[in-house]
Order: sequence, then structure tokens, then C-alpha cells
Amino acid sequence: MNENNVSFDLALDFALRENARREMEQLPRPSELETMYPDMSALDAKLSALLEKMKSHKHRVRPARIIRKALLVAAIAMALFSCLMLASSDVRNAVVNTIIEWTNRDMGIRFEIQGDPLTALPDGYGPHYIPEGLVFNDAASATESDGSFYYAYQSEDGSKALDIQVRILQNGSMTWMDNEHTTYDKITFNGAKAYLGTFQKHKGYVMIWASDGVENTIYAEGNISLSDIYKIAENLY
Repeated sequence: MNENNVSFDLALDFALRENARREMEQLPRPSELETMYPDMSALDAKLSALLEKMKSHKHRVRPARIIRKALLVAAIAMALFSCLMLASSDVRNAVVNTIIEWTNRDMGIRFEIQGDPLTALPDGYGPHYIPEGLVFNDAASATESDGSFYYAYQSEDGSKALDIQVRILQNGSMTWMDNEHTTYDKITFNGAKAYLGTFQKHKGYVMIWASDGVENTIYAEGNISLSDIYKIAENLY
């Protein structure tokens, strides 16, 4: 029994390392990044402001902080991977499959699409409803040239926070979420497959779904009701 367990662990470790190696090989070289993004001063300023914000709230304990960090990393990565988005005059975006990968502490969700990805988000795409008491945090938010964005909101007293990430759906993109402190349910939202996560040790939700070539993630923590989560989602267009 122990030998089987060891063999499985080694195989899993090898698979994860091989997957990471292949993804790293697909990344642009530093010289190519410098050519594609000669001026990163604006992003540097946002990252510096974000780090200062994280330091100022370091005393707040968040069991589901892995989710929040994953969203921040994904938002930053959008700038680096925007060169991989393909242009097409005949765009077809139909979600045909969802791939779920599990580890002991994380769950990976990847939506697969048929056809070429969008070249940009639809004009005006964004949140059209934000619960009362939440204020937009410009320093912790980011928007990319294709319209993809990460928006952060927080109440003045810090008792509740809302993060909304929207990006163009890519077949190779994987969203990793905390599985240790969050219980996930598969739901249907506006005819699309979606995942709703409920925090186990404190109040909060995360909702992930893809539709019409766009991947949406809502992260809410604190005194934000589930009905508000759905209302935010309904008004994200």
C-alpha cells in the first residue's frame, strides 16, 4: 500500500512539474517582453500601491486568502500574456467543456472554447451593480488594453471586500482556487455552467463562470449576501 502511494505521489509530482515546464517554455523571453512592453511604469506604480495596501491590512487574518492572491496574480499576468491572444475576423465563442483539476488544497478550473478567442471585451463590458457601502479601489485595480480587468472594492471600515475579475477566455488558461477552506457547488447561471464557492470558516463567496468568450470571477468577503452575488453577476455585461 505504501509503495503504491509513493508511486502515485511521484507520478503526480512529475506530471505537475512537466506541465509547469511546458507552460514556462511557451512564455516570451525577457528580451521579447522588453520589446512588447517597453514601458511598464504604470503597472509598477499599481503594484507598489497594491503592496502597500497589503502591508497595511496584514493584521487581518483571511483563511481564504489564497483565492484573493490567485486573482491578483491573474490580473497581473494578463499584461504578460496579452501577446498570446489571437486575432480573427470570424469569431466563434461557444463554451464546450470545463476541465477540473484537484489537488489537496486547490481546485483548477479551465473552460475550453470552440473557435478563436475574442480580441477584446465587448464595449462597455463591466459591473453595472455594486452593493451599497463598497468603494472602488483604484490603486488595487487594473485594466488591460483588450478590456480585461481586475476591479477591487472595499468598505470604509474594511469589514467587506469585493473583487471582480473579467478576462478573455483562453483554452490554456487555468484559474486555481482554494479548496481547503471553500466548498464548491456546480450551478447553472444564465444557461452557462458555473461554480459557486462558499467559505467554510467565515462569510464569503466566490463565483466563476464563462459565457460568450468571457471568463468572469466574483470574490466577495464579509457582509455581502448571496443574493447580492447573483445580482452582481446578473449585472456584469
